[in-house]
Amino acid sequence: MKIRYVVFICLLALALISVGVFFGMREAFSDTRASSFGNDYARIAIYPEELITYDGVNAFRVNIDERLISDSHSAEGRLWYDGFISFGKASVSALESASFMAEKITVGGDFFTLYDLDFLSGTPFYSDDNYSDRIVIDERCSFRLFGSVDSVDMPVTVDSKEYYVAGVFRAEDSKAWELQFGEAPVVILPDRIADGNLYSAYEIVLPDPVNNYALGVVSEAAGENAVTVDVTGRYSLKNLFSHISELPYRSYVTRDVAFPWFENNARGNLDTLSIVLALTLISVTAFAVSGVYIIIRRKK
Repeated sequence: MKIRYVVFICLLALALISVGVFFGMREAFSDTRASSFGNDYARIAIYPEELITYDGVNAFRVNIDERLISDSHSAEGRLWYDGFISFGKASVSALESASFMAEKITVGGDFFTLYDLDFLSGTPFYSDDNYSDRIVIDERCSFRLFGSVDSVDMPVTVDSKEYYVAGVFRAEDSKAWELQFGEAPVVILPDRIADGNLYSAYEIVLPDPVNNYALGVVSEAAGENAVTVDVTGRYSLKNLFSHISELPYRSYVTRDVAFPWFENNARGNLDTLSIVLALTLISVTAFAVSGVYIIIRRKK
């Protein structure tokens, strides 16, 4: 067999493998939680340059409501869902155990509707629960406090306040989680207005009847001092093609914004997928050129 046919077959195999790997990775990375609300909904993330208070969150909610009403949106149920989050450290103890420092995540709104955690026992808590004394802890924290992951309904003291375990989750196995929390145990608490938490991330799922409508509404309400991200379309082919050209400048930081682990993880996935797409395009192009070359040679 002539060498050009061997090269053609090898390039064909490489192109098919590249395409398969790309679409497989894209499917694995894609977040389906926003689309679960409906195809005409979008999920938008906001990362403010300055931490926002609970009053700031409520002011933002009012702006969103007013804009949606003015644009004649209505529904029998809720028009939108949101979640907000803050980070810190807390002293944790239980029963007779000695206290230790843990990473503290405070969440509000529909956080557990928007974010998936791998629960080993129990369930998350929700903002409309009758009790505000429920918390979620990771397996490291549960083992350190009780010696197992079966700690649902057990009392836990966090910064001198008593809570009860609603569920135990598995710490995320990702570089982004490791960089933010390391090996430290993690506790997730419900928002309490009196605690005066300052929030560093906010996400909302809202109607998106036309392309970029939701992003425009949220960007306008958030103002210029925040980074807004359309999470729904992050891994779309259009966004990936656009992102390839931005890769050389991706590491440039011009805003005073700290991204939480889930955003850093998603941004890393976006970089990886964009590189894989670029390599896929190169392999497909090489295969096409090889095919054209063989056709030209056979005509001579």
